[in-house]
Amino acid sequence: MAETTRDVPISPVDAVHGPHGPLALAGAALVELWPLGPLAGNVRVGFTAASYNEYFWIGIQADAEHLPPASKIAHAVERALDEIASTAI
Repeated sequence: MAETTRDVPISPVDAVHGPHGPLALAGAALVELWPLGPLAGNVRVGFTAASYNEYFWIGIQADAEHLPPASKIAHAVERALDEIASTAI
């Protein structure tokens, strides 16, 4: 019997807890993070979040052949997070 494959929408989500205090290397302070996760197989979009020194970053990678640009996805995520924050007590 022939094996068939389907494109299954899978989106891994990772959350990486960063250190609780500031980091430095040879006296230079770490000021930003770029959280990235791999895309492979039929994974079309990935979200990776990281916190560090009172800040929170979300990295978004998108398969350009199958999805809108990652910047459009990022703007949609930003709008959703702003909406959630506006309803927080």
